[in-house]
Amino acid sequence: MMSICNECSNVLFGYPLCDHEFREGACVKCGWDGSRSKYIAYLLWRHNMSDEELSDELHQLDAKFKKLPRFREITKEVTALFPNEPQITLLYCEWVMEEYAETPDGFMNLVVLLNSETVSKIGVPTVVEEPVELGRLQSVYDYLKTATPSQKRQLEIALERQNGAH
Repeated sequence: MMSICNECSNVLFGYPLCDHEFREGACVKCGWDGSRSKYIAYLLWRHNMSDEELSDELHQLDAKFKKLPRFREITKEVTALFPNEPQITLLYCEWVMEEYAETPDGFMNLVVLLNSETVSKIGVPTVVEEPVELGRLQSVYDYLKTATPSQKRQLEIALERQNGAH
């Protein structure tokens, strides 16, 4: 983390951007060469979304989540932790191996908001016979401590949706 570039630190942690001066392919102030990883490009794209676009993305993720072949199993795992029927909003969905993205047994990592108070990661194993892995539960407050600016905005929108459902 000591060598993280200015662009990445802005996207990941909200640090101020450098007023770049490029010479010979790199910024003379911070050393950035203009490159971005696929992950940072995705985060930057999300960071620049309007609230409406981010809300639409959440809606699309929610629809995708409910169509997952193992949705009922995931819901059952979450319901075991909460006495009442839980509200589950998918915040993030990542296929571990992109070639499994359209198969019923692809391994994916999910990040979900539960009942407007808890965030959890859920691992859905490649082999359908393996159980869904509910990750460590963390409070919304703790999640926000390490969330990127776009994750914070997305969580705010998800909280509004869940709280509006009451």
